Amino acid sequence: MGKHAGEVNMISDTIADMLARIRNVSLLGRKKVTVRPSKFSKNVLSVLKKEGFINGYEDVESGILVHLKYYDGYPVIRGMRKVSKPSVRIYYKAKDLKHIRKKRFGIMVVSSSMGVLSDIECRRRNIGGEAVCEVY
Repeated sequence: MGKHAGEVNMISDTIADMLARIRNVSLLGRKKVTVRPSKFSKNVLSVLKKEGFINGYEDVESGILVHLKYYDGYPVIRGMRKVSKPSVRIYYKAKDLKHIRKKRFGIMVVSSSMGVLSDIECRRRNIGGEAVCEVY
């Protein structure tokens, strides 16, 4: 059987799918969500863990199980937004990386020559790269 056009796009952009799943499940108040496995997804999740947005993640048979973080009963992740898309890539130099200040605090996840890093780490190392997503 052939695939529908919508299915192909959803599968090809695993990061957008992962962000939507995490955002939706955290708003429902659940503590765990399973996302599609990929090396890049794990790199993004590593940044989110290091910056304190999630408690962690682990490989399971059905994908990657993400353990969401809550503070006083509220999700730490209030929102997520994909910046670069398959059709339009957005790149920043280190000096042009903006601070994400939605609500309380936030970060931008950047794919750089040194790996996937937060905007904070990119500014510290003075390197730029492709903006993957904003998390706040």
